[in-house]
Amino acid sequence: MQFLEWMWSLVTVNDVARVWVLDRLNIWVEPYLLNCSLQKVRAGAMMLLIMLVPSASFRLYARAVQPTKKSVLENLRTQVNCSTQNGFHLLL
Repeated sequence: MQFLEWMWSLVTVNDVARVWVLDRLNIWVEPYLLNCSLQKVRAGAMMLLIMLVPSASFRLYARAVQPTKKSVLENLRTQVNCSTQNGFHLLL
């Protein structure tokens, strides 16, 4: 859990860390976000995923309301679609 907290604080300020985490989505999302039985680990993985979205307003909203996994994924899709339309390509 501490590693996940450290990573999500790092990916917002360090582009190398952001790219490293994005390149390894297939390694950590399923075991830590979907399959882990510990709520704290799932919450940390969810925050890491939220912090990867390149929108400060989305990140603030997501932290403030403590959204469900479904609402996070819907908002993530919306943000990615908007970013892609503006020329930013985020590959998940």
